[in-house]
Amino acid sequence: MKKKAALKYLKKEWKVMRVHLQSFLKKEEQEDLHRFRIQAKRIEAFLMLLDQVGHHSKLVKCFSPVKKMFKKTGALRNRYIINELIPGYFSPKKSLRKFRSLVVRYRKRIKKARLKLLRKIRPVKRAQIFCFYQDHLQQITRSLNGIISDDGLHEFRKQIKVLLYNYKPFCEKLDLHLDVDYLEKVEEAIGRWHDQLMISSLFGKNVPIVSHSEDDSLEKLRSNIIDLTHNFYQRVNHN
Repeated sequence: MKKKAALKYLKKEWKVMRVHLQSFLKKEEQEDLHRFRIQAKRIEAFLMLLDQVGHHSKLVKCFSPVKKMFKKTGALRNRYIINELIPGYFSPKKSLRKFRSLVVRYRKRIKKARLKLLRKIRPVKRAQIFCFYQDHLQQITRSLNGIISDDGLHEFRKQIKVLLYNYKPFCEKLDLHLDVDYLEKVEEAIGRWHDQLMISSLFGKNVPIVSHSEDDSLEKLRSNIIDLTHNFYQRVNHN
C-alpha cells in the first residue's frame, strides 16, 4: 500500500470516528457509541498491521489517547447492553457524565495524536501484508488446538476483528481470498458468548428477566464455538 493510499484511508476512518463520537455526545444514542467503538477498533487494527509489517515508529502507541478514551467507553457500553436485556436495571447517566468530562480533557491530545500519525505513516509492501494474514491465521489455528480459556477465547475474537477490519482496504491489492462470512459468524458467536459471560459474572445464577433457555447457556454457546472453529484454517483460507 502506497503512503498516499494509507493516509487517505486513515483520514477517512478518523473522520467517521469523530462524527460518531460527536453524534453520541449530542444525542446519547447507544448505536452512535457502538459505531464510535467500531471505528476506533478499525483504526487501531490498521495501525497494528502497519507496525508489524513495516518500519513504523510505534503507530499504535501514538494512538494511545484514543485508546484510553475507548477503554472508558467499555463500562458505558456494557450498561447499554444490560439495559437492552434488563430494561431499567442500570442507568448509564453517571458513566455518561464521566465520559463527557474525559472527552473534554483528551480533546487536544487526540488532535495531536492524529497529526503525529499522519507524519509517521510509511508505505508497506504487499508481500508483507500477505504474510501478516497467513501468520495470524496460523497462530489462531494453533491456539484452537489446545484448551481455550475464557481470556484466550476473548483474545481469539480480537485477532479475528483485526483481520476483518483490515481485509476491506487490502483485499483488492492482494491475492488474498478469505471466507469473510465465516469469520464474521465466528466473531459473532464469540461475541454472543462474551455478552452472556458478562451478564453471568454480574448476576451469577440470579440473573433477572433474562432468558434461561439451553441455547443461551454459556456451555452451549462455547460448544457452538468449538464446533464452528473445527478445521478453522481450511475453512477460512481459500488461497
